[in-house]
Amino acid sequence: MECNPELVSAFLDGELDDVIVEAFLDHLIECPECQILLASLGELEGFMAGGPILDSPEEMTQGIMMTIRNGEVSSLRDMQKKSAPRRAVATAAAQVAEGERKRT
Repeated sequence: MECNPELVSAFLDGELDDVIVEAFLDHLIECPECQILLASLGELEGFMAGGPILDSPEEMTQGIMMTIRNGEVSSLRDMQKKSAPRRAVATAAAQVAEGERKRT
C-alpha cells in the first residue's frame, strides 16, 4: 500500500471496510510519514471535538459503561470497531515519540 492522506482521514472517520483497515494498519506500522499524519489529524479531530484525544482511564471507563448502558453498541466487536481509530492514533503517536527519543 502506498501513502494516501485521504485514506488516513477516511480511517479516522470510520469509513473503511475491515479489509482496507487491516491493510492500512499494516502499512501504518512501517510508515513514519503516515504515523505522523495520523497523529496530527487525530489531534486536530480531538481539538475540533472539544475534548482530548486520550481520556483518563476513569473517564474512559465511565464512557464505556455509559455506552453499554445506553445500548449504543450491540457487541464487543462493534465497540472495538468504533475505538480503532483512537487506538491507532495513540499507537502512531507513541511510535513517533519513541523515534524522537531515539534520535536525541
